[in-house]
Amino acid sequence: MGRLKYEIRSKVKGKLVPIYLNYQDTNNHFRIKTEFKVKQEYWNPVKEIIKPIYFDENNFSIEERNSLEQSFNDLKNIVERKITLQTAKGLLKTREYVNRIIDQFFNKVPETEKETLNQFIERFMNEIKSGERLHNKHGVHEPVFYGKGTIKNYEGFRNCFPG
Repeated sequence: MGRLKYEIRSKVKGKLVPIYLNYQDTNNHFRIKTEFKVKQEYWNPVKEIIKPIYFDENNFSIEERNSLEQSFNDLKNIVERKITLQTAKGLLKTREYVNRIIDQFFNKVPETEKETLNQFIERFMNEIKSGERLHNKHGVHEPVFYGKGTIKNYEGFRNCFPG
């Protein structure tokens, strides 16, 4: 099993910098950027955590601080667990694999699930025709169905984008 550790790479003070998750074993070494950010002066490289003074100076509640520290631990534990399973199955641990784990943790949509404009328009049209998608008339009334004229206009808009 390799070693996972958090680190920051920037030496610039006073600016938010990304926190990286660094993985190293005998065959692999890669560093992947996480969504966590911190100012360089508030990072403790030895303990791999945000210094307690950061929470005090920025008026974090105890719950917010514990939640952030728990998120750090959760991400590291999830990555360690999935890498261990990958190793047990005899599969390679790649940068892309770990990057997918981190993206899932932060609820990012994988590239393959992003929809094109035409796919979005088609989905939108299906939702308004089925009544799944409603709208607020002038923003003050209860949600209502789209009218036939509005649907016809959207269909004309859709026809402007062949494909």
